Amino acid sequence: MKQEIKFTIPGYAQPQEREGANFTGAHAIFFDRDKTKNYKSYVKYCALRYRPKELLTGALNVAVKIFRKIPKSFGKKKAAEAAAGIVRPDTRPDLKNITWIIEDALNGIIWVDDAQIVSYDGGGKFYDDGKGERVEITITQI
Repeated sequence: MKQEIKFTIPGYAQPQEREGANFTGAHAIFFDRDKTKNYKSYVKYCALRYRPKELLTGALNVAVKIFRKIPKSFGKKKAAEAAAGIVRPDTRPDLKNITWIIEDALNGIIWVDDAQIVSYDGGGKFYDDGKGERVEITITQI
């Protein structure tokens, strides 16, 4: 039976930061920076109540909708267009860096491995529609 899981991560969507590295001789040990590590933990915490009895297997479609604050510099007309989804955020952080951190955090919580994701239909970056900054995630087995 195909499953669909929907949940929301309230607040600012933290993008994945470049990994840090410690060098010991000829070897490098890579690690997540604190902001990345903390946001991954927060995503896991938000996802735990939606965790399936068995991790999702097979091909998955993931829709990640990121809602950002409407800039104060927008006039009334542009702010209304932004809230209606006509004007969309085309500034940093990159969409891929936000989805990347979420994908990694959901490994072993919702799905076995993020390599199962075969499509990203239905997502994107949007301005806040009055419900606050957040990330809405929909995961569907294909």
